[in-house]
Amino acid sequence: MTRFLFALAVMALAAGPSAAQDIATRPYVFAQQHNGHSQSFDPSHEVQVQLPSNEGTWTVVALAGVTLTDTVLVPSPNRIPGFTSLAVFTFAPDGAPVAIKISASDLPPGDVADLVPDGVYSLVLTPSAY
Repeated sequence: MTRFLFALAVMALAAGPSAAQDIATRPYVFAQQHNGHSQSFDPSHEVQVQLPSNEGTWTVVALAGVTLTDTVLVPSPNRIPGFTSLAVFTFAPDGAPVAIKISASDLPPGDVADLVPDGVYSLVLTPSAY
């Protein structure tokens, strides 16, 4: 029994990265609640902005210090009233500080419109030493 548990533990360790390795590669993730915020971050990490969306709701309108590397629309019906998906924008930092602006073409009334009242999501990130 002891050998079995030892073998199981070795297989679990070999199956994937450790939690520390996983954390070291995770992007910084921001959502509609972070609109207008400024925050420090480790510039070696990617940055993701995840916003509730319908087809064509959001458009990246301005960037500084980052390059847009991916945009994905993830189906998420009924997660947030008035939206059918989650728009995930991934950015690679290439300068400092980082400024991201994403504009909404049409926001249904509700919580998201309250959090992004002017229809423009903005975020400023300042690199910090880690």
